[in-house]
Amino acid sequence: MVSVFCNTDTSATFMGLGSFFPLAMLSGMIWPLEGMHWILRSIGWILPITLSTESFRALSARDWSITHPTVYKGFLSASGWIGVFMLVTIIVVKKNNGLRNVSK
Repeated sequence: MVSVFCNTDTSATFMGLGSFFPLAMLSGMIWPLEGMHWILRSIGWILPITLSTESFRALSARDWSITHPTVYKGFLSASGWIGVFMLVTIIVVKKNNGLRNVSK
């Protein structure tokens, strides 16, 4: 989806890296949500990979099965966000009359 919004490879790289690190920090991937300030925690819960991170942590560290609510909510969340991002990408590509051909 990043490549649809950016005109050059450099801007896509900057946008990807600039969004990855805050996303990883606030989603509980690097620092757990329980240790965050309540404002950061509330922001973290609306990010796309937070529930997936909690699900992975429950599978790997706690040995919970797929039937546990924390685990299957993570899988449902990931599936939902994939659908949302696919839909946004399709809409933007159709609005822009296709993908831009940057390489010559």
